[in-house]
Amino acid sequence: MESDFVLHKPTEKEPFVIVNKPKGFPSAPLEKDGLSVLTLIKKEYPSCLTVRGKKEIEGGLVHRLDTDTDGLLLIAETQEFYDYIQEVQERGLFIKTYSALCKSIPPQIEDGYPPCPYKLDGIGGDCQVSSYFRHYGPSRKCVRPVSEQSTLMAKKKAGTVLYSTNVKIKGIEGEAFQVECKIAKGFRHQVRCHLAWLGLPVIGDKLYNPAKADGEMLFSATGMEFPLPQGDHFSIKI
Repeated sequence: MESDFVLHKPTEKEPFVIVNKPKGFPSAPLEKDGLSVLTLIKKEYPSCLTVRGKKEIEGGLVHRLDTDTDGLLLIAETQEFYDYIQEVQERGLFIKTYSALCKSIPPQIEDGYPPCPYKLDGIGGDCQVSSYFRHYGPSRKCVRPVSEQSTLMAKKKAGTVLYSTNVKIKGIEGEAFQVECKIAKGFRHQVRCHLAWLGLPVIGDKLYNPAKADGEMLFSATGMEFPLPQGDHFSIKI
């Protein structure tokens, strides 16, 4: 295992593992005995795989990152901590930060998107993008935001939870914007979809960027923070 792969080792007060997941690597096995972050830590932290998570194959995995996303991944070492952190997430106290390089395009108004009521005003600009979500496209591979301006059919397919993404333009790198996003509750592909809806699709995002350019997706999970059971606060950023 690479020395910088595990960023936080479990302790009595902090019974969890945090790894820096590489791009192109699944969080959990895509098939039985398949290679993933969990299979890499199995030998050193076998207790993480005995935790009863959302799926048997996921063990103590608290959340997943898409295969093409790199960055911070949290894995519970004990059942007690897993159950605790799930409650923390439900209360909106588990804050995750994502960083991306994005190209500005006109906001999406076709291909399943309702008109976008949000906008950003250059470097330092920020806004909170909120919507419901529905699955979309062949094999439901994508998601789309659902708002009051969505069609009646889209509204019928949407969930009942409103999800918000806090978006801030941190700077410019060449012709791209450096964007930082924070969420307290997450839906599948939430940040990437909200950025595309806003007119700032992630470079290399083959699902949500109309350009569909070759190359890796420039999107990373770069921070997380949450309260600990004993009352302290944990945070990490890369």
